[in-house]
Amino acid sequence: ARVTNENSVTQALKNLIYTNLTERIFEPYVGSNINASLFDMDDTIASQRVVIAVQDTINLYEPRVQLLEVLATPDPDNNGFAVTIVYFIINNPVVQQVQLFLKRVR
Repeated sequence: ARVTNENSVTQALKNLIYTNLTERIFEPYVGSNINASLFDMDDTIASQRVVIAVQDTINLYEPRVQLLEVLATPDPDNNGFAVTIVYFIINNPVVQQVQLFLKRVR
């Protein structure tokens, strides 16, 4: 199904975050390096690494978005991070929010 407007930007953000570096054949540098941070859930620095990785990915590869806030909460029982991304689309003053769960997979 085709998505438009705000939904297309939301889908693009999800695709960027869930895509690993070198996963796209002709664009090996597009994506995030989140997987490297998902296995270090024991310390509080891991949450900050996830936040920085998400911010860097969005700022580099999604020019339609003005990022306001990224929150990452560790969830060791489910082996992942609950990530909330708050942003607005350029030329649209409505604040958008996306919630993701980044899970480590082996």
